[in-house]
Amino acid sequence: MKQEFNQQGIFDSISNILDTNSIEYKRNFCLGMLLGDGCLSKENSVILSVTYGQEYYLDIFNSYSKEVFGNTLNLNKGHKCWNAQKHSKEYKDSIMQYLIGNKTIDKNIKSEYLQTVNECCGFLDGLMSTDGSYRKSFGISLVNKGLIENCIKVLKILNIPYSSKVTPAHNNKQELYELSFSGCSYIYLPNFIKKCPREITTRYVYYVSNSAKKH
Repeated sequence: MKQEFNQQGIFDSISNILDTNSIEYKRNFCLGMLLGDGCLSKENSVILSVTYGQEYYLDIFNSYSKEVFGNTLNLNKGHKCWNAQKHSKEYKDSIMQYLIGNKTIDKNIKSEYLQTVNECCGFLDGLMSTDGSYRKSFGISLVNKGLIENCIKVLKILNIPYSSKVTPAHNNKQELYELSFSGCSYIYLPNFIKKCPREITTRYVYYVSNSAKKH
């Protein structure tokens, strides 16, 4: 009971100072999505994979990206998902100034852009939009150790409890890093609540209402 009370207190304190309309939040949300399911190619293309039925994520991304970077992605139908992309060196360079690396195993956000609550929540929300899972708790699994370390840094800054697990490499599969945590600013993202799938909305309502009842 005490742990749950502390979690609710964390959510309250984050929501009191989090500004999802800030440039820092919107910038890092876009960066988080690109780090999860995106690519900045050598041919100066910005690419983001979007699962069929989750086009609302692209709407949010493009809304933020237009304001922050002055550009948006065009939706193209792929074999297994939507491939949203834009060929523009200017667009790519405006994004790359905040990132390091460009491969699944080493791409990351520069640490100086993970200092404030808005920056941390934006990064975590964007990354969770692409690589996150939502069950009894929030979770994320990545092969990128540096990206997981930045997630841990963010959770510590936000004072959010978490647990971690490493699955050793085997059968030609890379080492997998997993995080599980009690919650994040994601539950405060208005566009997500309005446009997310019904089953996730139901879990959100259940989670928040039950948390409130216990206090």
